[in-house]
Amino acid sequence: MENFYCEKCKRITETAVKKVQEAYPVKNENVVIESDVRYCAVCGEALWDNALDEANLIRAYDKFKEQKGLLSSDQIKQTRKKYALSQSMFAKLLGVGEKTITRYENGAIQDKAQDNLIRLIDNAKIFEKLFRLNQKEIGPKEIRKLENILLQIKKTV
Repeated sequence: MENFYCEKCKRITETAVKKVQEAYPVKNENVVIESDVRYCAVCGEALWDNALDEANLIRAYDKFKEQKGLLSSDQIKQTRKKYALSQSMFAKLLGVGEKTITRYENGAIQDKAQDNLIRLIDNAKIFEKLFRLNQKEIGPKEIRKLENILLQIKKTV
């Protein structure tokens, strides 16, 4: 139990977190999730908890992505890490902004075209093709790293 300020009680009180079904509006659709809500242990009033609300929102976004057949934030991150790439290098290979990858990995919802591109780069041959196409955007040090990654991939195939 954590102590939070309760507006109704007008003081800091003990609280408890309970699981409740809630609908979150995501891209003009209501997504129902089991969310964590903090309640005052004295009066039972629901209290604002920014950390819980952010986690609930990400949960709603992930459920929306699942319902729409989009990659989850973790799946995007796993694809990037499969090649041991930084977010910056991954973005350069995909031809998107670095902040775009950061947002996707932190829960933002990608469109279907971006989702398809990330799915495609998971294939080693397409990874290599995108590397060759976008080589001008990548520095010499990064090029050597990517060439080593490609060599490792070819050894395992």
